[in-house]
Amino acid sequence: MKVLCPIDFSKTSVNACKWIATYLKQIPESEVHLLHCVNVRSRATIFLKLDDILIQRAEADIINLEKELIKVNKDLEIDSTVVVFDPKSYIPSFAEAHNFDLIVTGTKGLTALKDITVGSVTESVINKAKLPVLTIPNMDRYGKIEKIVLGVDDNPIEDEKALDSLINMCKITDAKLIMVHVRQKGDNYIEYDPGYDIYFKELNYGYKALEKDESVVETLTEYCDNENADVLCMIHKKKNWFKRLVHRSMTKEELFELETPLLVLPGGKS
Repeated sequence: MKVLCPIDFSKTSVNACKWIATYLKQIPESEVHLLHCVNVRSRATIFLKLDDILIQRAEADIINLEKELIKVNKDLEIDSTVVVFDPKSYIPSFAEAHNFDLIVTGTKGLTALKDITVGSVTESVINKAKLPVLTIPNMDRYGKIEKIVLGVDDNPIEDEKALDSLINMCKITDAKLIMVHVRQKGDNYIEYDPGYDIYFKELNYGYKALEKDESVVETLTEYCDNENADVLCMIHKKKNWFKRLVHRSMTKEELFELETPLLVLPGGKS
């Protein structure tokens, strides 16, 4: 398995690297690529020297991080790249160009610039990337994954391949998959949709319908908390997905305070 880990050396991003390094102990011949983007927009010659300093510091920090990851998983293959580029645009293009299977990042990182909001890089990566993105909360430590919750809606799954990462995770960990359909109050629903057997027939899975409370996110996260779910999975189908997903009473900052790892699967534009 080939995993890209964008890293800004915040506690959250370092924790995400250690989380995935532990998870990959179950998958032989796995590779993690650490990517750090020095995001300095030079407007004068003096800033060129600053770029060089930041690159040198990043390269030194990556060496130290690699040592920490080897302690976690001695069989893990680790590579790294340091570039001077905007991470919002560079990370998705780098991931696609190098055929990674998964991007793993923290829910939020450093906010050195005032115009960078909490979770903005992670949000941008999720919206632009054409491969699954797994976000890890700062306080989450990898443990045995026993229960995975997949949020579903009334629309059919368009691309079966989009589910590969989720199916593989279930098989690797032998976790139970629970599909949760969040619906409006008063809507008709069924407790089981046999159509999902096409995708999940080899897995241990169940189906649950819930009435939406304040927002889809809040309903799903509350369910995850009550059920002690280890991973929440959602399918990214629409442009400006975060804007449509997050209820006006729930800010992006609250979304990125999720205590459950979030796996986002690319699912097309519809």
